[in-house]
Amino acid sequence: MFILPILAFLTMLQVVAEREEKTKIVKTTIDWIFLIVAMIFIINSIRDITNDITGFANYSNLKSFILPMILSISFIPFAYLLSVFMNYEMLFVRLGFYLKNKKDLRYAKLRTLQKCGIKISKIRTLSPKINSLYNGSTREDIKNIIS
Repeated sequence: MFILPILAFLTMLQVVAEREEKTKIVKTTIDWIFLIVAMIFIINSIRDITNDITGFANYSNLKSFILPMILSISFIPFAYLLSVFMNYEMLFVRLGFYLKNKKDLRYAKLRTLQKCGIKISKIRTLSPKINSLYNGSTREDIKNIIS
């Protein structure tokens, strides 16, 4: 209860002390204090684990330890697909400004989806190329630009 405000205050002091060369000794001292506090926490944790190994090494603790890792790893595909969706959305909105004909716009979107798939690098490479499209672009122009 008391250690957290003290560590927060020391962190603020450390940030301020990093700014100037003349307060380098303060920063070094605070770094050593953090090192000592971390070592005390590690030693206490190891001591508590060795005193009560059955309380530490159980299925409930394993689940609570592994669950954040599983959730983090399973979030990666979602974040990637969301990024792909956002890049397509920006590209398709811009296509809507350049192509007013609905059929040509639909054709350009389908060609883009066929060419890029779910590769963000291809979407970003194609993005500046669509600036050469205009309202009177033919399907052949669209095919040449999005190829």
